Amino acid sequence: MSALLDVCRGELRRIFALRPVFSVLILASAVYAVFYPQPYLNEALRDVPIALVDQDRTASSRELARRIDASSDVAVAMTVADVPAAQRPGARVARCCELVAALVERAGRAEGIAQQRRRERLATASARLAASLRANADAHRNCIARQHERVAALAQRGERAARLLLRHRLAAVERCGQLLNALSHRGVLARGFALVRDLDGRPLRQAAAVSPGMGLDIEFSDAHVRALAQGSSAAGAGKAADKPDASAAPKPRSRRSGGDSGQGSLFGS
Repeated sequence: MSALLDVCRGELRRIFALRPVFSVLILASAVYAVFYPQPYLNEALRDVPIALVDQDRTASSRELARRIDASSDVAVAMTVADVPAAQRPGARVARCCELVAALVERAGRAEGIAQQRRRERLATASARLAASLRANADAHRNCIARQHERVAALAQRGERAARLLLRHRLAAVERCGQLLNALSHRGVLARGFALVRDLDGRPLRQAAAVSPGMGLDIEFSDAHVRALAQGSSAAGAGKAADKPDASAAPKPRSRRSGGDSGQGSLFGS
């Protein structure tokens, strides 16, 4: 027997030590016992009207009638002296009228209370809605202000970036222009040279390509000039190159004697 009690005590300690087990066995049972009957309370009969037959007419009978009427199950509709009086049709009609009047009064009070509660809920909802609308409008204004500041900052950054990019591009264009001027034949023409082409636009690089009476297009640095070839001077230039230049011939070196120079000998006679 003691072993069984020890086992029971051990199980109880485990139940109270483990929260999930305690919640399921103890708390769930208590919550179920409290909340489960609530949906069925309206199905039970409450304040059932009855007719109380009081043949004693004493203080004890009146106290008993008061206690019966105070219960939630029945309601003393009338108090009569005998059973035939309670069974008369007129009494039933009167009691029904009283019951209907009581129900109408209770319905009016319930309707007034319900309307008051609805007004309170509507006022609360209206106040919350107005506060929510103000908060929402303020939040949107703040968001729009932040976005406006962000757009302004981005616009300033974009303008600075565009100006910097334009400066870089202009500098690159200037460098390309300088390089083009340096590599272009127009720079050579500006230094006094000329570009000779035939009338078809083909460049003539040698004098041998020019025949007498040939039309030429000579491009200077400022304009084009048309010319007509008279003849080639390549043969005369060759003959002039074949003739030796007497002035350019080397002169023989004269040897000076020691006596003629008038300079004494370093070794002596």
